[in-house]
Amino acid sequence: MSMPHTNLRCNQCGHTGGTLQLNLPFVYHFRGQDVRISKSLGYCMDCDNFRAMEDFDSVEAALAEIDELSRELLSPINRVIAFLLAPFRVWRQRKQIRDLQTNAYYLGIAALRQGDECCLTCLGTNITRIKSQNLNDFKHPNCGGEFIAELSDIRFHLSHESIYFDVNGSKLSKR
Repeated sequence: MSMPHTNLRCNQCGHTGGTLQLNLPFVYHFRGQDVRISKSLGYCMDCDNFRAMEDFDSVEAALAEIDELSRELLSPINRVIAFLLAPFRVWRQRKQIRDLQTNAYYLGIAALRQGDECCLTCLGTNITRIKSQNLNDFKHPNCGGEFIAELSDIRFHLSHESIYFDVNGSKLSKR
């Protein structure tokens, strides 16, 4: 699938960056399970550019998904339907249980690492999260200019090969 991205250019010095890294498949390998890394756009001072960074602010979303999956799995009617539609339903319930487990693991990782987010490129912690959708609130750290965001006409086809990290945020070689 092709991915859109936004080009970011400083109006004073011409420094360029982009949002393409937000589409890369970063995952934690935790207790034998792959847990998708929640990420957001940040400015890494070590890389001197925009980078995907860990984001542990999705705790409420993970809890809401756990609540929804739990309601579906624990519903008495679902157990009767599961018996009648066994092959398909069992597959679906196994997926829902894996999703519950993944969300629980995300919450565990967030509890361990919240406040210790890092750049997913260089693993540095000298990062500033871009909190606003528009970049008017964010000034270029090196020159004080404003970044102009433009949707790129180019679409990229990215690899589906995941980039693995351990629970401490260190990159792992391919599993």
